[in-house]
Amino acid sequence: MDKAARNNRANQLNPNNEKHQPNQASKDNRANQLNPNNEKYKGGGVFCSPRSATTRNMADAAPKYKLIYFNAPAKAEPLRWMFAYGGVPFEDFRIKERPQIVTGKPNPEWDELKQKLPFGVVPVLEVNGEYLGEGAAIARYLAPKCGLAGANEWETAQADGIVTFIENEFPFQVVREWIIATAQKNPEKAATMQKLMQPNLMKVAERLDGILQRKKTESGKSGFFVGKAPTIADLFAVSFFEWVEGYIKPGVLSVEFPLLVAHRELVRELPGIKEFLALHQP
Repeated sequence: MDKAARNNRANQLNPNNEKHQPNQASKDNRANQLNPNNEKYKGGGVFCSPRSATTRNMADAAPKYKLIYFNAPAKAEPLRWMFAYGGVPFEDFRIKERPQIVTGKPNPEWDELKQKLPFGVVPVLEVNGEYLGEGAAIARYLAPKCGLAGANEWETAQADGIVTFIENEFPFQVVREWIIATAQKNPEKAATMQKLMQPNLMKVAERLDGILQRKKTESGKSGFFVGKAPTIADLFAVSFFEWVEGYIKPGVLSVEFPLLVAHRELVRELPGIKEFLALHQP
């Protein structure tokens, strides 16, 4: 087809020779589909905050999230904070009683539930009836939905690396034995477990403090672990130390790691998380 023929064909398809742009009615219709009441997002579910509108306006089509864990912070807390920060509705399902291995008493609710779970452990995220296990995997899945994935692929990978480091170095099995010994009033075993976990806990603290120190040197101020905005790395780190200080070694941060203390306060004041903590940690 020669040039004249191509031009003639183009004029038939677009007689006014204009670039395609949706008309105002079309744009208004699209806006109404996304936000039928033409209102700012007010939140919903159990814990939400009226934050960025990127994932809020299509609430009717959004997945139904149910986070399953025991009635304790521990491994589920950073995931709860993610929902709170992102303003994403979710059901915060908490198993009322701890497992029999801790209390010595039967827990039919947990015994029945764990048979349905992928790995028989919690936390688990139920999404429209499907289960996703393991806290780090859940965090990676939720991060972009909650505005915590970083500004680009590199920041996403950096944040993921910090979360993986915390998960790998945290002595969960030793902590589990410490919890059991404490619940069963066995102070000697609890003291032994506490002593065993100290090297790993201090290693995590030293490494994370080093990251913040380098960022402070480079930028002149202390802030988040990755980039200029919070990521899953910040929430996991702070939640980790909340757990450590609350149950294992009180005061470990304030004495030896002032940068981690400042970082913790920064994260605890984030929109959504601040409101969540006011409800659950008055």
